[in-house]
Amino acid sequence: MNKKLIALLVGASIGLTGCGDELSLNGDPSVDPKIQDSLNAETKVVFDIISKTKAPILPSFLVMDSTDGTIKTDDSAADPSDLSDPKVALGKADGWSTTQPIVINFSGKNINTNTVTGSFYLFKTGSPLDGTASTTTPVQLTEGVDYVIVPSSTSLTVMPLKPLDLNSNYMFALTNDLKDINGNAVGMSNSYAVMKSNRTPANAELITPQKITQGVESLISGMTGIDTATIIYSSWFTTTSAGSVLYATKGALALSAEAVGTTGNANTIWKGTANPNNVDTTGMFTFNSDTPTDITDFLGDTLTPIFNGLSIKAYQGTVKIPYFLETKAGSWNTTPWQSAIPSLAKIKHVLENGSDEDKAAIVQQLGGLTPAITVEDMANVQTDASVQKKVIAALTGAKLTLANGTQLDAERVISQYSPIPQLKSMESVPYTLVMPAQANCLTELGGGTGIPVTIFQHGITADKSSVLALAPTALNGECMALIAIDHPLHGDRGIVDGGTTYVTKENSPEVYMNLEYLNIARDNFRESITDTLSLRTALGLQFQKNAAGTPNLAKPLTVLSPKNTSNEIVGVNYIGHSLGAMTGIGFAATANKPVLDITDPAEKASEYGAFRIDRAQYANPGAGIAYLLLNSTKFGPVIKDKLLSKASSDYQGFKQTYCQGATDSDCYALFYSKASDAQKAVVDSTLSQFAYAAQSVLDTVDPINLIGQVDSTTQQYLTMVQNDEVIPNGLTSDSTKQYSPFGGTLPLINSGFEQFVNSVSDVTKSAGIFVSGDHSSLLDPQADSDTTTEMQTQAKTFLTKGNITVTNSSLMTTMP
Repeated sequence: MNKKLIALLVGASIGLTGCGDELSLNGDPSVDPKIQDSLNAETKVVFDIISKTKAPILPSFLVMDSTDGTIKTDDSAADPSDLSDPKVALGKADGWSTTQPIVINFSGKNINTNTVTGSFYLFKTGSPLDGTASTTTPVQLTEGVDYVIVPSSTSLTVMPLKPLDLNSNYMFALTNDLKDINGNAVGMSNSYAVMKSNRTPANAELITPQKITQGVESLISGMTGIDTATIIYSSWFTTTSAGSVLYATKGALALSAEAVGTTGNANTIWKGTANPNNVDTTGMFTFNSDTPTDITDFLGDTLTPIFNGLSIKAYQGTVKIPYFLETKAGSWNTTPWQSAIPSLAKIKHVLENGSDEDKAAIVQQLGGLTPAITVEDMANVQTDASVQKKVIAALTGAKLTLANGTQLDAERVISQYSPIPQLKSMESVPYTLVMPAQANCLTELGGGTGIPVTIFQHGITADKSSVLALAPTALNGECMALIAIDHPLHGDRGIVDGGTTYVTKENSPEVYMNLEYLNIARDNFRESITDTLSLRTALGLQFQKNAAGTPNLAKPLTVLSPKNTSNEIVGVNYIGHSLGAMTGIGFAATANKPVLDITDPAEKASEYGAFRIDRAQYANPGAGIAYLLLNSTKFGPVIKDKLLSKASSDYQGFKQTYCQGATDSDCYALFYSKASDAQKAVVDSTLSQFAYAAQSVLDTVDPINLIGQVDSTTQQYLTMVQNDEVIPNGLTSDSTKQYSPFGGTLPLINSGFEQFVNSVSDVTKSAGIFVSGDHSSLLDPQADSDTTTEMQTQAKTFLTKGNITVTNSSLMTTMP
């Protein structure tokens, strides 16, 4: 993070060279007079893809890489290989953000903001490249319902109120119904006139953009009845995927579990380029022992007597899981996930646009894979799920080369087109297991169904031992086991580099939330989710082992089960706090998206036993990750300090002079309080540009894009504390310069959760808002002991019975 931030959205690579005045239409007598009139306007849309200093309007198809389906902002970076440059990080995304605004700037006179309504149109459409734009019925989005337009004197900001659909196509247009303060129509730029005109562009690279632009105008005109002559700007863009990589990885984990169950390893799955370090996968998804170490007597003077008094036991052991992040010193915090397969988009690009020699080389290699892949398969890979599974399975671990021997897709960017990560290592991850009192499990043990399990996941800067604070209330009088592992780079899972152990703690949240390398921050989230999937898979194999063996209370793992007391396989439950709640949303969405045919009873039993989550509780999660972090009372000033320490020479000088001995948080607060209006404007702009890039990268793992993917049969319970100082309840545009309507917890609640103040007998999607306590109250009674008791009691009834029992309704409220 450096001064490149300031120019993040300037000079995005369009790929046009050698353009200039020869493309100008201004004054050309052959140009449509209506276009010429628009070009003569005193106030115009700022849009330039012709001159050397380009000014694109984002999002746009013009800033997409046609060879691999990613955003093409990295080519214009000083160093296209520098992932710390936000332009490079954004260039690895496989589509535009579903939550970020469209911003249109104007030059000349100020605009008349009273003429904005009715001048802008936004549609969800098909793609103009594959023919679906003409076969898909466009859906017009509604201002005030789906988006709002925030005008200023020199710009329009189109802000989504609901996330745009993932992996989808959108078109938008602005008309000359927009006027300037003199009442004159706003005009188009010369660059847009070139694409709007019927005259063949002087630069051949503009021919396709011209056809697309005219197609967009025609479609919008057909839907709205407006005259295309009135359109002064339009574009088309595709949105990013979210969940595609996680689901494909789940599929790889399922194949691995099947192989481990048969041969004891998954070496046939993780082969070739899928396993660059030649890692031995023997023992994947296995616990080190059915008899983990009893640590009940070592929990300390407070917890040990409580555990013993309730006859609950705490154990520790390890579970062996695959790890997809880099662990090597010097690269663990700079290397994102890398793909185990060559990009499907790059393969298709060669087959459709490559030389005859390259086409022949790729076709021959595809035909030699097992199973063999045909050109027809590649043509259908995006639309046929069975073909997609076949192609991805065959390509996993494969290395394809062009006719000259150069490797196709040596970079291996992880995306929806190359969604399975390379295996980097096998990790023996410590776990904590808490077992209930045997007296509470007479029915489960006597009936042979076994003890149900709930996975717990902690928050950022905490560790797996947090589960011990929940256990006494959650297990008191109930038959349920709790199991927890650390997030990556937390607790026992730190990384040693140069003699220093890097672990995420209160004073070092950036170890995990790596905002210097946004792609790694994104993939730390992915690793958290897949690690939990791996733990769930390990439990699934343990359940199979238990069903075939003899339960033994002296070996606690042998009595765990995915069954309820009616002997139905329902899976396990989940509760996550803070970060664990956020990754838990992605976990629940992925775990309950079947990889087997659940219409078949036998396959349904296998799917549910291996992956199914029956109930999921999210305690204090947040969405709009970049925005919630920047607006967090606890973490925001620290993050802003770290950003400005590298991006602002003014801040660097101030910190050196005035902040000796001060905390980073206090230093930022002091600087901003003393800054001039001009300095504040620069700071706010820098942070806002960073937020745009960061959120665009993180959108693919953001809870706001995954919450809707959780299977409707999953019981879900979400909690929030009013005035949470770690994760904001929500954001307002008048309270922050770094604003998103999707930042905080309320956007998740408002995605379809029903708020309550009294008991809920049968939970589907319920949200409880507490009036007292703080962010940590689920586990720590210090802020308000009554709130902690109420939270833990509600969690217990939800996880064990599927209902929510409210004992003190005065602690509950609702919010809009």
